[in-house]
Amino acid sequence: MLFGYSIIPKDTKEVEKIAKEIKEGGFNYLEISLDYPIPTKNEFLNEVISNIKNEGLKFSFHAPWRGIDLASPWEPLRKGAVKVIENILDIASRLEGMYVVIHLTTSERLSDAKDEIVNAAIESVKELLDAAKRLGIDFYIENVGKLGHPDILGHIMDETNAEFCLDIVHAIVDFSKRHKIDLERVDVDDVLETWKNSIGSNVKCMHIHGYTLDEGRLRIHTGLTYPITKRVAAKYITLFEPQYVTLEVFHSPNGPASPRFVAKELEEIKGWMKVYKRT
Repeated sequence: MLFGYSIIPKDTKEVEKIAKEIKEGGFNYLEISLDYPIPTKNEFLNEVISNIKNEGLKFSFHAPWRGIDLASPWEPLRKGAVKVIENILDIASRLEGMYVVIHLTTSERLSDAKDEIVNAAIESVKELLDAAKRLGIDFYIENVGKLGHPDILGHIMDETNAEFCLDIVHAIVDFSKRHKIDLERVDVDDVLETWKNSIGSNVKCMHIHGYTLDEGRLRIHTGLTYPITKRVAAKYITLFEPQYVTLEVFHSPNGPASPRFVAKELEEIKGWMKVYKRT
């Protein structure tokens, strides 16, 4: 099992500094977000990868997702989205990344055309699986957005044998919204047991972070605190046994999360994992 640190690269020197710090903090790889226009800047991206490799670290990618609707029932839009992600898979393959995380999204209301939307997603996944096989790169579907339900992604898995990146906070927030339950009242164990039963065999990656509620306002990608504590994260990492675990922690109580802050989170998670592996 490898542990990663999430980054949106803005400056090559910053990446070099972060790579040094996270290696010292016990991380194995960087998960690089390819937000636009990063995929179009070949020289910049090559230098980012070179700085990461120089520290002896591996790397993976999070594909762009804004406006890229792989589940659109509008066929020209869906095909355009597939073409964009195929290009990302090609970039990841050429740079020798480990995997790519993608989103299955649509701007349409699920209630208006659920079957067409799900079928569009399935068709996109099949086409991308063919491309990924040809290019020699893996991709994992993250549970996010309108299709980020265990029943829908379970059906997509059955139809395609796709693999997944499970985000614990996304799973809990989705459950809260679908069942109109206050977030504080959601039973984390029940939610993740449902996910284990639906796609557990094909979860290859996990995204780990916390969330806070400030006067009812949700903020995600925080440090781990109740109910998603380091112990809870360790419990479910141990249960799902993914190949890759990426900490997507961007906010600390005192501002932006530093590599040192995130490394401390990882250290405590690993400590709890040892406890769960003994039980």
